[in-house]
Amino acid sequence: MNNLKIFSFLIIAISLQNQLINPEYTFSQVIPDSTLGIESSVVNPINSENDRIDGGAIRGKNLFHSFYDFNVNEDKGVYFANPASIENIFTRVTGNHPSHILGRLGVLGGANLFFLNPNGILFGANATLDLKGSFSASTASNIVFEDRSFFSASNPSESILTSSIPTGLGFLNPTGKIQVEGTGHNLIQLPIPDTPNQFLNSPKTGLTVDAQRTINLAASQIIFNGGILTAPSGNIEVFGIDSGELTINWHNPYLFSIDYQVSQVTFNDLFLTRLSLLNASGTTNGNIQVVGKNILITDSSAIFIENQGSQALGSIKIQATGTLENFGITELSPIYPNFVRPGRGISSQARSEGKGSDIYILADQLILNSSGRIYTSQFAEGNAGDISIEVNKNVDILGVAPNDPNFLISSLIASASAGSGKSGSITVNSSSLSLHQGGFLSTIALGNGAGGDILLNADTILVEGLNKASFFPSLISANNQNTGLAGNVYVNAKYILVENGGRIDASNLALGRAGNLFITADIIEVKGKSPVSNAPSLITASASIPSELLQEGLSLPDIAEGTSGNLKILANQILVSNGASINVAHDGTGDGGILTIDAKSITLNNSLIAATSQAGLGGNISLTTDHDITLRGNSAISATAGGTGNGGNININSRFLILKNNSSITAQAFQGRGGNINLTVEGLLESPQSLISASSEFGVDGQVSIERSYKFEDALLIPNYDYLQIDEILDRFCNTSEPKGSFQTIGSGSLPPSPEEGLTSTDSLITIPKPSSQSIQPEPSEQTVIVRPEAKWKGGRIVEGNTRLRLPDGRIILIAVPDSLKISGDLACPASKPTPNN
Repeated sequence: MNNLKIFSFLIIAISLQNQLINPEYTFSQVIPDSTLGIESSVVNPINSENDRIDGGAIRGKNLFHSFYDFNVNEDKGVYFANPASIENIFTRVTGNHPSHILGRLGVLGGANLFFLNPNGILFGANATLDLKGSFSASTASNIVFEDRSFFSASNPSESILTSSIPTGLGFLNPTGKIQVEGTGHNLIQLPIPDTPNQFLNSPKTGLTVDAQRTINLAASQIIFNGGILTAPSGNIEVFGIDSGELTINWHNPYLFSIDYQVSQVTFNDLFLTRLSLLNASGTTNGNIQVVGKNILITDSSAIFIENQGSQALGSIKIQATGTLENFGITELSPIYPNFVRPGRGISSQARSEGKGSDIYILADQLILNSSGRIYTSQFAEGNAGDISIEVNKNVDILGVAPNDPNFLISSLIASASAGSGKSGSITVNSSSLSLHQGGFLSTIALGNGAGGDILLNADTILVEGLNKASFFPSLISANNQNTGLAGNVYVNAKYILVENGGRIDASNLALGRAGNLFITADIIEVKGKSPVSNAPSLITASASIPSELLQEGLSLPDIAEGTSGNLKILANQILVSNGASINVAHDGTGDGGILTIDAKSITLNNSLIAATSQAGLGGNISLTTDHDITLRGNSAISATAGGTGNGGNININSRFLILKNNSSITAQAFQGRGGNINLTVEGLLESPQSLISASSEFGVDGQVSIERSYKFEDALLIPNYDYLQIDEILDRFCNTSEPKGSFQTIGSGSLPPSPEEGLTSTDSLITIPKPSSQSIQPEPSEQTVIVRPEAKWKGGRIVEGNTRLRLPDGRIILIAVPDSLKISGDLACPASKPTPNN
């Protein structure tokens, strides 16, 4: 895959970058420059471990410092003095070396700290922040102020010191990198089912600011190597930017956010590896924004907000102008060896009454691989956050992590509710959406609350395969696993393919209610079974019994007792083949749902459209097509009820209904009454082995009603016609005295081999019942052709005839049937004909 090749190259770039910014690089500590003249910075020791920076240029509430080199040794601290009334401290590095912050960097007061070094900044594994205000570290060329003056690190002599507030970070050219080292987070997931989806929070390490403050990093490239950023109830802003200007929006003197115009900024790459973490959890506010070109999140790294209070928090916004990839890699926790450390990815959760944070993804491509995850959840009264994904090209969800011992942690986009609140909705707009090898996209009601809806819009949607270890299928699903109400699924695409055991469903696995599934597409293909588990590819709205593995892992009941959902499909062409199925079903004690399909054509080949129940009433099926419904190779349309339930009803309205090769349409019951079958068709064609039946094993049979909507007496109404004798027009077809070429037609004949011969083949003759009223006048002789009609045609649209029908009175007419029913035959005018003697 091209994207994986791109990121393999970028990982190599990370290794090279580690050599460029090396924690073991020997450097001097803090060296002021002379660019501020008599207002230059002064370094004074506090004790053997800490230094204080005094001096600098004061303008209003702003304090400016300038250094040739700025570094903090491990186990050492460097603190900026905070004179009275100073709210913002601006620090620049004008030399040629990157800064190495390996110890403590702080402010002796409440001011915000802005740190600029265009050469790059390294925060070591033991680096910490000790300040009460917000913190911004960047490789920007300058800081821009509201009065359009600027404080430049790349061109210090042009700087204009001002008392105005900062409003932007300017990047004139690609600059250095920012690298954040660390030992990684300890977010772990306790085993299911003891405390489902319960997480233990990471210890407070890494770069941390106080509550309701901002921490901002901006550079040409940013690399988190086990690094952690924490802003409780605050803002985390991370930007990979080569050139352009970022706008600073102030919410109060100590909390700001970053904005930008995509058309005016050139972005670069961001990497979160080895359990890196961005965490803005808290009781209020809480926002995370990550923007870059290609963004890679791997090794169980996480972008995370937990709402721990009753108020709504902010959101998580990720924008990649290139590819966003979450390569999760699940592993066991080194601290709690029996607990699972999931591929955390991008997530939010609600712990109390407050709503969880929404997640917004904007990217050119999105790839989730090996337990890569985007999800929201809630565990109490509050609602989980919504997920909105806007991708120009492809969204790929690829499988589960190979090391997962419980086989339950997959690559996913999901929202779950475990309490009385509601799970979030999921919206995906992309060119293509693909799920492979057990990847899934789902909203889940785990408690007594409701599940959110799923809304998918794509040109192509592929759901394929399953996880070979757990047999869990690739899945698009809104489901209920307790007493709640599952959400609805809305799928809109040009082409949908479900194969090799993949599944799209709205389901109920317990006591609650399933949602409904609505699909609109040009072409829908559902084909085959899983080569591993033999499970069929499936589109379904159901109340189903999951596998024993899932029953045990998710604490599900043995039998689903809630209600199943309904399924509605609108398409041009539907193709179901090789053991696949489209159905509504109830495998427990309830009634089957309603299956409605409106299409131009439906073709089944060794496959099934069904509405079934095990104990309740069978579901109903309604199929409407503009052209044909064709069943081949033991295919079936079935509404079946087990136990004492009555069979469901089947209503079919189509131009042509064709059953071949042991195919069937059945409405069956066991002890209850058989369902009814109502067919309204223009043409019904059955092979001898096919079956249409409404029956009950021990109860009363249902009824089969067949109405032919095509009325031959109307179609053949001919009130005023002129008649010509055959002998008068023979010359128009074949010259009887000299040889001519031949032509061939595909069909059973339509014309005799020569003008003198009658129609001899009977392969395509169909006998129809005598009409109730005869309206064909007058009766022409056998050698009469009808021409020049004066009455309007009152039948269906005019098509070319290809099959003969013998009426009850012996006359033969020509009609059109589908190409699939034609029988090949040859027809040619004679090469020569003897001239009769006079």
